[in-house]
Amino acid sequence: MLEPSRCPRHPDTETNLRCGRCEEPICPSCMVHTPVGYRCKDCARVRPPPTFDVNSVYLARGIGASVALGVAGGAIFWLLSLLLGSVAFWQAIAFAGIGYMIGEGVSIAVNRKRGRNLKLVASAGVFLAYVVSIWLLSLSGVGPSSSLFLGLIVGFYIAIRRF
Repeated sequence: MLEPSRCPRHPDTETNLRCGRCEEPICPSCMVHTPVGYRCKDCARVRPPPTFDVNSVYLARGIGASVALGVAGGAIFWLLSLLLGSVAFWQAIAFAGIGYMIGEGVSIAVNRKRGRNLKLVASAGVFLAYVVSIWLLSLSGVGPSSSLFLGLIVGFYIAIRRF
């Protein structure tokens, strides 16, 4: 019978289990189940799936698309406000459309990748559209309706759901 050894990462834990590749002792909290047996975290080379592996280049592309679409969405909302006035219903619907536009645009810019960072980037674009639209509306003297904030929440939800 083998004498129990200690896990290098958790020295107070005894174990008889060893990595199938490097033969290093591993405890149950360190082991990674792979198709060829149990391995240590170094040998298992755990990586996120390619769809969720967002590097800095994709993140920069997503941020650029989010800023551009946020400014454009705010300007479009302002133009629609000048044409249609401060009607609460259409402003909420318009921000839902802006949320979809930003979410889809960022998704296309990052080659349909997904992840938490991209959710934040898309929601920041929706918030930028909100800020730009409020700023342009205050400059032109047209007031936003009270449901614009509701539209912002719906826009956040729709943009985040793309990821």
